[in-house]
Amino acid sequence: MFYLVEALMLTRDFSTKNHGVLKGEFNKAFIHSGIIDKKYFEILNNAFKNRQTGDYGYFVKFSKDKVENSLLEAEKFVIKINEMALNYINNQ
Repeated sequence: MFYLVEALMLTRDFSTKNHGVLKGEFNKAFIHSGIIDKKYFEILNNAFKNRQTGDYGYFVKFSKDKVENSLLEAEKFVIKINEMALNYINNQ
Protein backbone atom coordinates (compact mmCIF):
# COMPACT_ATOMS: atom_id res chain seq x y z
CA MET A 1 0.00 0.00 0.00
CA PHE A 2 2.91 2.32 0.78
CA TYR A 3 4.33 1.93 -2.71
CA LEU A 4 0.95 2.55 -4.35
CA VAL A 5 0.54 5.78 -2.41
CA GLU A 6 4.13 6.67 -3.24
CA ALA A 7 3.39 6.13 -6.96
CA LEU A 8 0.24 8.22 -6.74
CA MET A 9 2.10 11.01 -4.95
CA LEU A 10 4.66 11.04 -7.75
CA THR A 11 1.84 12.38 -9.92
CA ARG A 12 2.11 15.43 -7.64
CA ASP A 13 5.92 15.52 -7.90
CA PHE A 14 6.22 14.40 -4.28
CA SER A 15 8.44 11.61 -3.00
CA THR A 16 9.60 10.47 0.44
CA LYS A 17 10.64 7.25 2.11
CA ASN A 18 9.07 8.27 5.42
CA HIS A 19 5.73 6.54 5.96
CA GLY A 20 4.33 9.23 8.25
CA VAL A 21 5.23 12.06 5.89
CA LEU A 22 3.78 10.16 2.94
CA LYS A 23 0.51 9.54 4.78
CA GLY A 24 0.27 13.22 5.68
CA GLU A 25 0.88 14.44 2.16
CA PHE A 26 -1.52 11.86 0.70
CA ASN A 27 -4.13 13.04 3.18
CA LYS A 28 -3.59 16.68 2.24
CA ALA A 29 -3.41 16.16 -1.53
CA PHE A 30 -6.19 13.64 -2.04
CA ILE A 31 -8.39 13.32 1.04
CA HIS A 32 -8.78 16.90 2.28
CA SER A 33 -9.19 18.09 -1.29
CA GLY A 34 -12.08 15.64 -1.74
CA ILE A 35 -10.51 13.75 -4.64
CA ILE A 36 -10.58 10.47 -2.71
CA ASP A 37 -13.06 9.50 0.01
CA LYS A 38 -11.67 9.66 3.56
CA LYS A 39 -12.42 5.97 4.08
CA TYR A 40 -9.32 5.21 2.00
CA PHE A 41 -7.14 7.22 4.36
CA GLU A 42 -8.67 5.29 7.26
CA ILE A 43 -7.81 2.00 5.52
CA LEU A 44 -4.23 3.17 4.97
CA ASN A 45 -3.92 4.44 8.52
CA ASN A 46 -5.26 1.21 10.02
CA ALA A 47 -2.88 -0.86 7.90
CA PHE A 48 0.01 1.33 9.04
CA LYS A 49 -0.98 0.94 12.71
CA ASN A 50 -1.31 -2.83 12.31
CA ARG A 51 2.09 -2.99 10.63
CA GLN A 52 3.65 -0.99 13.45
CA THR A 53 2.02 -3.22 16.05
CA GLY A 54 3.04 -6.40 14.24
CA ASP A 55 6.62 -5.26 13.69
CA TYR A 56 7.33 -3.66 17.05
CA GLY A 57 4.78 -5.05 19.52
CA TYR A 58 5.57 -7.82 21.95
CA PHE A 59 3.82 -11.17 21.43
CA VAL A 60 1.23 -9.70 19.09
CA LYS A 61 -1.48 -11.96 17.76
CA PHE A 62 -4.13 -10.76 15.32
CA SER A 63 -7.45 -12.58 15.16
CA LYS A 64 -8.45 -14.37 11.99
CA ASP A 65 -11.44 -12.02 11.59
CA LYS A 66 -9.24 -8.94 11.90
CA VAL A 67 -6.78 -10.27 9.33
CA GLU A 68 -9.55 -11.20 6.89
CA ASN A 69 -11.17 -7.77 7.28
CA SER A 70 -7.81 -6.04 6.82
CA LEU A 71 -7.23 -8.01 3.64
CA LEU A 72 -10.62 -7.02 2.22
CA GLU A 73 -9.97 -3.38 3.07
CA ALA A 74 -6.50 -3.54 1.51
CA GLU A 75 -7.98 -4.95 -1.69
CA LYS A 76 -10.44 -2.03 -1.89
CA PHE A 77 -7.58 0.38 -1.29
CA VAL A 78 -5.37 -1.17 -3.95
CA ILE A 79 -8.15 -1.07 -6.52
CA LYS A 80 -8.95 2.59 -5.82
CA ILE A 81 -5.38 3.88 -5.74
CA ASN A 82 -4.41 1.84 -8.81
CA GLU A 83 -7.43 3.29 -10.61
CA MET A 84 -6.36 6.83 -9.67
CA ALA A 85 -2.76 6.28 -10.82
CA LEU A 86 -3.82 4.70 -14.11
CA ASN A 87 -6.28 7.51 -14.72
CA TYR A 88 -3.47 10.02 -14.29
CA ILE A 89 -1.19 8.08 -16.65
CA ASN A 90 -3.87 7.71 -19.30
CA ASN A 91 -4.66 11.43 -19.23
CA GLN A 92 -1.07 12.55 -19.78
